[in-house]
Amino acid sequence: MGLLSKVFSNTRKPEGLFGRLMVAGMNGGSHAAMATWGLKKIDIPQTGEILDIGCGGGANIARLSL
Repeated sequence: MGLLSKVFSNTRKPEGLFGRLMVAGMNGGSHAAMATWGLKKIDIPQTGEILDIGCGGGANIARLSL
């Protein structure tokens, strides 16, 4: 498997070094800034429910579960 294949395959199921880098990229940088901005625009009631469809590095669902 070539380098690009390893990188792109980690967008579906991150694992290994490239997976850790992929998740770090999803949870930080411009993704984090955009998510923080977007989450400020919505109001979820304390008794509200959230559905995680499994896209991203997990940082947004962690923020929402507090």
